Amino acid sequence: MQVMDAHVHLGAFGYPFHVALTLDGLIQLMDQFDVERSLCSSLDNQFTLNAMRTHPDRIVGLVWLNPYHGDRAVTDLTTAVREQGFRGLKLHPLIHSFLPNDPVVHPLIEEAARLGIAVYIHSGHPPFSLPWSIGELADPRAEPQVRHLVPSHAFTTGCRRTVRNPSGLHRRGSER
Repeated sequence: MQVMDAHVHLGAFGYPFHVALTLDGLIQLMDQFDVERSLCSSLDNQFTLNAMRTHPDRIVGLVWLNPYHGDRAVTDLTTAVREQGFRGLKLHPLIHSFLPNDPVVHPLIEEAARLGIAVYIHSGHPPFSLPWSIGELADPRAEPQVRHLVPSHAFTTGCRRTVRNPSGLHRRGSER
């Protein structure tokens, strides 16, 4: 059975997280625990791109973007996927201070849908990443709609209860 870590960040993250991980440290941990592949993102997308290029068979990259960057973020998403090989979009409502269902996010969601990639949204930290604001993006009646949504951390059950048809909502982490 293949083991894949679906939530890895490279680089240093200060308050409130206080964690850091280098690429060499990640590969050592993957080897130690028999993890074949890791879904990886970093605030500095260059760290992730370097990891993808250094270990293309082990690192799957998510491009981490801030929706407040508007058209530039949409262009960066397209470039990251089409030219650099990123496989999904990482959004972090807590760090960038937005609600996932806010209209500022819609251009990125629409472009992710056009590109056919998954959207990975950090969840579990009020007030920015609660179930209903994430779940609305997976609602088949919503515009724009995320076809493949992966909430991270807690509150997965809350997201499932928010949408009538959670078929596009993938479980990750513990449920509350």
